[in-house]
Amino acid sequence: MKKITSIFCALVLLSSQASAASGAFVGLDYLHAKTINKASNNSLSGPIGGDKTNDSSSGYGINAGLRFDPLLFYISGEVFYENLNSSAKGFAQNNQNQGVNIGLNERFGAKGNVGFTILPWLTPFVTYGVARVKYDGDQSSWREAPLYGAGIIFDIPATNFSVKAAYDLQRINLPYQNAQSKTNLGVARVGVSYTF
Repeated sequence: MKKITSIFCALVLLSSQASAASGAFVGLDYLHAKTINKASNNSLSGPIGGDKTNDSSSGYGINAGLRFDPLLFYISGEVFYENLNSSAKGFAQNNQNQGVNIGLNERFGAKGNVGFTILPWLTPFVTYGVARVKYDGDQSSWREAPLYGAGIIFDIPATNFSVKAAYDLQRINLPYQNAQSKTNLGVARVGVSYTF
């Protein structure tokens, strides 16, 4: 009987702590972005098909959303803005010249997170969403694509603050000198959020 009572008390305590974390939140992130670009071109002009370039950069992000913590589950939806600062070298060209650089400047979007508490205040989660990315090359414009990833959130006991670490991946097809760049954008982030 003592074991059952102890388990019941632990579940009540966890659910009350989780409920205290529910509400609107704002956050600030430090980002590390890595881009891998691959030229897709079958013609004899423009970039050499299959040529690859990449870049790593640091930036920042801000986010806001709603968080719900029913029992041991974690559910949140958020909107975000991220300054990526990525600029990869241009592709080698069929005419032996170097193409213009490929820059991913910033992105904004929305995503949902779902997780399950494994330890008090510690919750792994998965992410799915969509983001618009601003790019520069021989053209400048915006491209929209889905993103997916995973992360972990640690709710700091006796406060409304949380620390979150996450990684997401986005695959984007960008126009590049009458051809295409198949770009993988991976973003790792560590951030702090405050739940009201």
